[in-house]
Amino acid sequence: MARQERAIQTRERLLSAAAEEFDANGFLATRLIDIAERAHVTRGSLYFHFESKADLASALAAQQYESWAQYVPARRKQGYHGIELLMLFAHDLAIGFRDDVASRAAMRLIKEAAHVEATLPTPFEGWITDVKALLGEARDLGEIGDTIDLGQVSWVIVASIFGVQEMGDQLEQRQGICERLDAMWLYLLPGLGITHAEAYVDRMIAAA
Repeated sequence: MARQERAIQTRERLLSAAAEEFDANGFLATRLIDIAERAHVTRGSLYFHFESKADLASALAAQQYESWAQYVPARRKQGYHGIELLMLFAHDLAIGFRDDVASRAAMRLIKEAAHVEATLPTPFEGWITDVKALLGEARDLGEIGDTIDLGQVSWVIVASIFGVQEMGDQLEQRQGICERLDAMWLYLLPGLGITHAEAYVDRMIAAA
């Protein structure tokens, strides 16, 4: 195996191990030695790739943000657009938070960012921008009215999605997160002027 390929694999193992540790223990309680042991590498190898625990947290968050950024394009390639694409984007975020340790670790790092001695990019601004663009698309398609304040609604939708994730984590160990998200849409969609919210939710469930 070429040296460069081994280095790439080692880095990926370290990021994966860090996700497990950050998800389970949070930033402050996670130790670099535990990450190295979980990844089956030496401390020296860890420091070759990452200067500090904060550097590792920043890299993990950045990697996960790039993964989240692929959700909308991937669904668009499947032929979805407008409100359905928006709903599937929220669904994919929720499923990732429920099932993917890297998503959960990144979200926990966001909440603990004040303790991380590195700049962590936030996904919320990007999500608000994405949601606003999808709402604009829905408006152009005639799914929602022209008088809706897209900026305000985008903020509310992103806050609602994150709230479903956070409360689902604390109260239900994330097990009912999809059902809670469905209920969220049943109440939010009529506020956008959509009179057949149940049909949209049913189609989203079938597509998911």
